[in-house]
Formats: sequence, structure tokens, C-alpha cells
Amino acid sequence: MSKKSQTRIVYEESLFSVVNVGAFAIITMVLLYAMFIQPGAAPGFLSYMLLGFMILAGVNFSKLSILITTGGIIVGFGFFKQVLSWNQISTCSIDRVPSVGWLIQMSAYQGKHRIGYHVFGKPKIKLGAQGVWISEVSFSTNHPDHVLELLTKGESKKGKK
Repeated sequence: MSKKSQTRIVYEESLFSVVNVGAFAIITMVLLYAMFIQPGAAPGFLSYMLLGFMILAGVNFSKLSILITTGGIIVGFGFFKQVLSWNQISTCSIDRVPSVGWLIQMSAYQGKHRIGYHVFGKPKIKLGAQGVWISEVSFSTNHPDHVLELLTKGESKKGKK
């Protein structure tokens, strides 16, 4: 691999979501109660599958990761990630619209597909994308001004390649 094709990490951030962990923990505890503590409980195979799914989902959605590299940005929860190169990012700004939820939010409006990776109560960045199916990506961050500055610098370099 040549040096020009290697990417370097510019910024990395992880946001731990107490709300996500708490929600999955409550659901898992109710499921455990229904499976083992409730009188007459006889859990079947599907109960164990559901319990395993809830534990894995709780672990997967406990941490939002943001990685800005010289090649672009990667943002997401565990297995669910959005990857955009600098050539695909058309705009970036601080998103002042409050989140109506948390975790991953997907929507489509007037032919535009949006995805959001949100942690409850955190500020957000919004990216406009071109040349990909998703036209808008938003994500939470603890440092919106710094992230916006890095994204603006990266976006300005895309014409120099």
C-alpha cells in the first residue's frame, strides 16, 4: 500500500449513552424476570434468542463513535456506520434542531434520505452528502465547534486531490 492511499486519523471521539444502556438494561431485566423469576416460567429457545439479541443490541448501541480521517468521516453505533469521503460531503453545519429521539433515526422526505446517529441531550452536526443514497447525515458530538472546524478544513481540501 502506497503512502498516498493510507489515511491518517485527524479526530476521534466516543460518546457513551447512559440513556441507551439504561433502556436496553430495563428491557433485558424485564425479560429475565419473565424467563426465570416469574412463577411457572419455562423459557424456550426463542426467549434465549431474544435475551441474547437484547444484550448484543445494548452493547452495540452503548457507544457512538466519530472518526475523522484524511479520507473522510466514519460515524455510527457499533456495526451500524455511515462512511463518507470528502468528495461526498457537500455541506456541514451545526444542527440547531433538537433531536426527537436517540439511537439511529432514518427518514425520507421529498426524495431525500436522512440518517441521524444521536445521543440524548448532545449537540449535533449535520452533513449534506452528494453522490450517495443518503443525502443528509447528522450526529451528536461533545465538541461541535471543533468538529465543524475539522470538517470545514477537510471539505476545503477535496478540490486539491
